[in-house]
Amino acid sequence: MSNRGTEVGNLLPVKTWMKNASIKAVLNALAAGGKEARFIGGCVRDELLKLPVNEVDLATPERPERVIELLEKAEIKAVPTGIKYGTVTAVIRNNTYQITSLRKDITTNGRHPVVEFTDDWREDAKRRDFTFNALSATPDGVVYDYLNGLQDLADRRIKFVGFAEERINEDHLRILRYFRFMASTGFINDDQMAHQICIDNAYLLSHLSGERIREEFFKILISENYNDVLEVMVKSGVTQFFLPEAMQTNLTKHLIKVENFVNEHINIIIDPIRRLASLISTDRSNVDAIAQRLKFSNDQYKKLKGLLVPEWQATWNMDDVSLRAGLYRFGADHIIDLSLQQWSQMLANTDPLPQEQNDAWLRIINTANSWKDRTFPIKGQDVVNLGIAEGPKISHILKKLENWWINTGCTANRETCIKKLRQVSLDE
Repeated sequence: MSNRGTEVGNLLPVKTWMKNASIKAVLNALAAGGKEARFIGGCVRDELLKLPVNEVDLATPERPERVIELLEKAEIKAVPTGIKYGTVTAVIRNNTYQITSLRKDITTNGRHPVVEFTDDWREDAKRRDFTFNALSATPDGVVYDYLNGLQDLADRRIKFVGFAEERINEDHLRILRYFRFMASTGFINDDQMAHQICIDNAYLLSHLSGERIREEFFKILISENYNDVLEVMVKSGVTQFFLPEAMQTNLTKHLIKVENFVNEHINIIIDPIRRLASLISTDRSNVDAIAQRLKFSNDQYKKLKGLLVPEWQATWNMDDVSLRAGLYRFGADHIIDLSLQQWSQMLANTDPLPQEQNDAWLRIINTANSWKDRTFPIKGQDVVNLGIAEGPKISHILKKLENWWINTGCTANRETCIKKLRQVSLDE
């Protein structure tokens, strides 16, 4: 571009997220210091691509200590999340914004850089991973492009800033970020050398924390083009350094088909753990190792285990009573996940499936999607009120009655349950 490195005009229309009261308050707080703050990186890139803007990051020539001072003066909570590296998080009205001081990386070991702060926006751009992430924009939408990122966006090209190997040596996570942008944008990389460098250096991922890998890999899993990219990652051996259990992409391909079909009728959440489960083709009981390696939360662990080692099986021809029993015991989200998983497995074996089976699966998921959690209407006190002495017998009667209630499809009301309770207690 002829005007590379200069102001390139109001290419970023002022959108709702830019006028948000919280972000305006943060910008005003920073402006009080007399130096310009800009939107940086992903929010600028995604707005130019007309993609949803989910995270808003800012950059400023102010040093991090000064950023904290300015925020606190404006009564905005400042959290020194990565102050050594120049990052402060502003927390306001339940919104968070990362504010990073302009910097240049002096030395790095692939994980933790030693930085030097600067007032030079171009120097800051040169330390970023990809050219389209080096774009910045003023609060009124004036875009600055120092590294030809706009042209790379227009050409739908993923291009490292400078040399790919240098960027990867600075931060090994950039290997996964490279594949993530392939998955989220559908862009190509016509630089085959850079592509091969990512593959050849994938072993470096084993040096990173499980949290960082999990966070980036989950972003790949929820991306629109994730299966094509996963196929490249699995076949080239990239995943073996953080998820050696991922050996197949055939099931994920069919999971996409099923998810897309369902979303034409019902709005379901795209879930990274559901998609992760479809990748695992080796010992599916090895959930603990996966969860430990990628530092899963307890909820994430339970979800993956529930999919890989399920306590309940979804079948396309199950009756309503069986379905309601599953919904009551395990919840709608889990039943939807299991149904999608089993449906895609059937499709992987027989494509296309008979229409009867597709319709049945859709009915099951629709029922689960509209399911309202039910509460068993009988309590222990109800049993005591019948004169049953407190002790193990009460829990035995309750369990027996609850099983009966589940077998009615969780539909019997309290009055009907009380009548049944009297009968059950007499039988005991």
